[in-house]
Amino acid sequence: MGESNQRQFDRAGMEVWMQFRTFGTLSEIWHLGTILDLSAGGLRFDTEELLEDETQLEFQVYLPVRKNPYQFAGKLLWAKPGQSGHTEYGVEFVRVSDRQRIDMDQLVEFLNRPGPSKS
Repeated sequence: MGESNQRQFDRAGMEVWMQFRTFGTLSEIWHLGTILDLSAGGLRFDTEELLEDETQLEFQVYLPVRKNPYQFAGKLLWAKPGQSGHTEYGVEFVRVSDRQRIDMDQLVEFLNRPGPSKS
C-alpha cells in the first residue's frame, strides 16, 4: 500500500523511542523501536526486529511531560529496509478510542512544538 501525499491527520516527524509487542500477548517481551513520524492515524517506526505484514502490535511511548506512557494498537501496513540492519514499518492505528485520538493529537502537537530558542 502506497503512502498518500495528502494526510488526514497532522504528523510529527521526530525520533522518539518506544516499546512494542504483538497485540494481546501479555507474556511476550517488549521490543525497542524508534518512531520516525506519528499522527493520530498511524506511525512509521524502525527497529532491528523482523515483523510479518499485517501483524497487530501494541505500542508504549514514554515522554517526560507525562507520568504514564501513551498506549496505542496498530496493524503493520508496509515494510522497507532501513539502515544498519533495521527495518522501517508503516502502521495504521486500530481500535482507537476518542480519548486515545485526543492523546495522539496532543502528542503530535507536543512533538511539533519548537524547542527553546538558543541565543
